[in-house]
Amino acid sequence: MLQLDDSLRSALDPRTVKVLADRLDLHTVGDLLGHLPRRYDKGGELTEIRSLEEGEHAFLQATVDKVSGRYARNNKKLFMSEFTVSDGRTP
Repeated sequence: MLQLDDSLRSALDPRTVKVLADRLDLHTVGDLLGHLPRRYDKGGELTEIRSLEEGEHAFLQATVDKVSGRYARNNKKLFMSEFTVSDGRTP
């Protein structure tokens, strides 16, 4: 399992790691998770999860409550992860 201080080299393709380092100064998993793309940052406006609609772009802060994963049925090289999150307001 990756830790926040792990290098992106342990998780991503070397070309992607180089681009993230050169263009965004991102070097660790924590750097990447803490990065907020400018086009989604609306000055701290947080959106409640229950008000989101499919396909909508939003900025939210959430806690990961559950993580699970499995390999795809038809492609054992494809690992799919599923996360359950909460914003503290949605049951």
